[in-house]
Amino acid sequence: MRKTTGYLLHPSIPLDSGSSELKIADIGTGTGVWLLELAEELPSSYQLHGFDVSSAGFSDQSWLPDNVSFRALNAFEPPPKELWGQYDIVHIRLFVMVIEEDPIPVIDHCMKLLKPGGHLQWDELNLSDLEIVKSKPDVSTESLQRMVDNAKTHSSQKWVPQLPTTLTQSGFDKPTVSYHKPPPCYRKMWMEADTVATESLAANVADANGPLGPSEALKALAKGCHKETQQGAAIVKMYQVVTARKPL
Repeated sequence: MRKTTGYLLHPSIPLDSGSSELKIADIGTGTGVWLLELAEELPSSYQLHGFDVSSAGFSDQSWLPDNVSFRALNAFEPPPKELWGQYDIVHIRLFVMVIEEDPIPVIDHCMKLLKPGGHLQWDELNLSDLEIVKSKPDVSTESLQRMVDNAKTHSSQKWVPQLPTTLTQSGFDKPTVSYHKPPPCYRKMWMEADTVATESLAANVADANGPLGPSEALKALAKGCHKETQQGAAIVKMYQVVTARKPL
């Protein structure tokens, strides 16, 4: 994300809470790549905790810095009470394909984790703004266009543009929103990552009666997008970063 936004944590989020043991939670951490990169920039006294519904991507604790840890946790359910009000900063990203229509359960989860006055940062794909670009005029974009059409009609993306308003309605203060597109030099890299993500989605989520269609069709679409990317085409996505503050 840094290559697109220019930062890991939004510059408006203070990293000096007056405590030498500031605590940061990363929701949907996956492999923990965001958290581990951030750990390199922060004092070792700061505690960084990654949470994900699956522990499959977690590194063994013996391979991690002493101030970084991971734990399995479902963001759609209330967190354990021992975690309530424990974090100065909660970071969450890329839930657009797992939140069907209502982000409120996840917002409530984040609110419970935060200390009074703590900050939320939510990095998300805004699928309402997608653009197909080509490095050569004769490159086919048939598969990429189908991918764009699928994304724009998928119901789960409609909550993203409304996130600042929803956060306010859920009790957060002072939401801000900024938008970012990746530089041209990273377009192919992002498309390659998207292809892998789509193939994973096809294996785990796609349903014959769902908006994404059956698994085999989605796999074939990912293969077509990969081919067109290799020929010099890409989908440029808008990244939306929303920050907000839990009231004191």
